[in-house]
Amino acid sequence: MVIVTASSNPVPMDLPDVGLQLAPSLELLQNFAPDLILINSSQESQRPMLERIAPVRAFAIYTDAGTPYRHAQEVTRQLGQLCGRDGAAHTLIEQTDRLLGHWRSRPRKTGGIA
Repeated sequence: MVIVTASSNPVPMDLPDVGLQLAPSLELLQNFAPDLILINSSQESQRPMLERIAPVRAFAIYTDAGTPYRHAQEVTRQLGQLCGRDGAAHTLIEQTDRLLGHWRSRPRKTGGIA
């Protein structure tokens, strides 16, 4: 299920709740008649029932191969392509890299909890 949350982009209050991640309301999903359902790799067991509603595309961030951050970058690129927002995906990746670089360059506090 696609539900995006971020402190700067809160989920709109009128966005319908389609159920729990591992127990979505299939009836409600079917009523929405989605063109595509996006899931994460932990929801693969639900693919067969979700594919009766719409095509399903799975994305994986946490896998045994590679690092989660690199996977997140690739998923961001793929979602950007899927939504026709390649530029926005690229910008998000660049901004995140810049912000992480800024925080990495700061001296770390030692000697206790800040």
